[in-house]
Amino acid sequence: MSRLPFRILKKRRNKGLRDVCLVAFLFVQLCVVSGCGPKTRLYSAHEAVEAITAQSGQIHTERGRAWISARSPQQKISFPAVIAVDRTDPKRPLLRIEAMDPLGATHALLILDTHSRLTWVDYDARTIYEVRHYWYGIPLARLPELLLGFLPIPDDGKVGAADADGFEVRSGAGTLHYIMNWIDPGPRLALGVVEGEIHAGAGKTEKYVVHYSHYLDHDDFYLPGEVKLTGFSNGAPEATSEIEVAWRERRWNETIPMQVFALPAGLEKFTRQ
Repeated sequence: MSRLPFRILKKRRNKGLRDVCLVAFLFVQLCVVSGCGPKTRLYSAHEAVEAITAQSGQIHTERGRAWISARSPQQKISFPAVIAVDRTDPKRPLLRIEAMDPLGATHALLILDTHSRLTWVDYDARTIYEVRHYWYGIPLARLPELLLGFLPIPDDGKVGAADADGFEVRSGAGTLHYIMNWIDPGPRLALGVVEGEIHAGAGKTEKYVVHYSHYLDHDDFYLPGEVKLTGFSNGAPEATSEIEVAWRERRWNETIPMQVFALPAGLEKFTRQ
């Protein structure tokens, strides 16, 4: 049998492969020239405000477990934690973070009360620390919502125009810069980055930056699975505080007893600082 037909067929296959490669090459070149590929549609400030407001209105409480890493000028710690948030009154959100070991023993407890006072109980050192208003650049009144993954527009906020870098909101002595992301499916707008700057008086400036990632789609709203919150106190060029949260388990809009956000008994002999 002649091998000529096989050779002709082989040449045709090679020619077909070259044609496919040529088409792919031309397509890539066209993409480079025309800038095709994934594009992020610009959003208006109105769209972004509506997205944040809608998300904020859907979440009143949250409970869950997470891995937390925290750093301040005094210490650096990492621990598994149980977290509870109640923002039934959005102007006075409540927060409880309890650091526990695998056996269930509590080593540290952090509670944010209705007075924006942060109380940190170190059971190992038998010491209680209290902070008001700011924790090395991070505004405590907004800490629960920053860790959840959204920050509602202040009631007195004046919204600026949106562009590829986000949109700005001025409120009193502070400025907020929101950067949104388009998240699939949808796509829908979700908060990607928040940058805040507050003039706290007496020449002090508090700044913070929050990065959100690994979004979770649940019941038609999007919350980040990982949060990195960095604070810059009194205009410091380097970060003075940092909190990283990697959520493991979350439940929304359950009733949380108010005593969860109260300090437990038995702390009378602890040293207060």
